[in-house]
Amino acid sequence: MNAHAFTSDVAFTPTVKAIQARKGSRQSYARVEERGGWQAVITADLATFIEMQTSVFLSTANGDGQPYIQHRGGPAGFLKVLDEKTIGFADFSGASASRSGARRALSKTMPS
Repeated sequence: MNAHAFTSDVAFTPTVKAIQARKGSRQSYARVEERGGWQAVITADLATFIEMQTSVFLSTANGDGQPYIQHRGGPAGFLKVLDEKTIGFADFSGASASRSGARRALSKTMPS
């Protein structure tokens, strides 16, 4: 069961939506949601753009919300779109090679 009603719920938590309401931008974002929200899949055009990139930032957060952000880079083509919701990449040797595998896949859990 998906807990998100709109694709924007991934970025706009209830706290963020409350701040948007106080600052006057919530109505605008609500109109986007009413029209179906943001695109939740990787299209062919977006895949082409992604695969041309030479840099990416990965982030996670622990249960307390503390973020951990890493940079990965490589030649154009080191990022590969594996399907409409998954990006894979070659993980070249570097500072964090000891805790990284040779290949990783990222997958976003987005509303269908």
